[in-house]
Amino acid sequence: MKCVNGVKESKGYLDMLLKEGEILSDNQLWAFFNLAKHPHAQERLYKELEQVCGKKAVEEKDLGKLAYLKGIFYETVRRHSPLPLVPLRIVHEDVEIDGYHVPAGWEILINIWEANNYEGEWKNLEEWKLERQLEFSVEEDIYRTMVFGEGNRLCVGWAQLVKIASLVIGRIVQNFELKMPTGHKEDYDAIINTGSHKLRPLFSILTPRNV
Repeated sequence: MKCVNGVKESKGYLDMLLKEGEILSDNQLWAFFNLAKHPHAQERLYKELEQVCGKKAVEEKDLGKLAYLKGIFYETVRRHSPLPLVPLRIVHEDVEIDGYHVPAGWEILINIWEANNYEGEWKNLEEWKLERQLEFSVEEDIYRTMVFGEGNRLCVGWAQLVKIASLVIGRIVQNFELKMPTGHKEDYDAIINTGSHKLRPLFSILTPRNV
């Protein structure tokens, strides 16, 4: 940080994040926590960033070449769904879904958390396992999770959100090594209400890589 007229001004990327920390998304915070808990995944991401970006900071144009970074975002969203439920949907006409008759006029509530943690779809679903996300193609990105909605109700900003969150995660890992505090136990407990909130604070230690 530098001092201007007696006032400290943010200069570095970490300074900016700490200053704006109250608006960091749950996805970013959960990703940092999981990367600290899984150093092998963190190292693999760092090597991918180094191979694609070299010494420069990761940019939006690089994201298409960073499959592992994308996998970290989507696996974090799967494991820690920010919203357990989506708003009610009204059925406008009779329809049959997987053998079930759904009459017009019914209201449907989609359980995103259960879909992202369904044993019939995800193996070892309680694990934060990035490799599972590498099986998806670019065309399948929007189908990895229902968090952003689907069809005419698809969130118009979903692609931008993925890019922004991925850039933040990527730049942090480029510049810092994340570690768990000594003696800190694994803690995934959350309060699920209108959103998923951490029951207790997440902890990780950031150490500059080039010091």
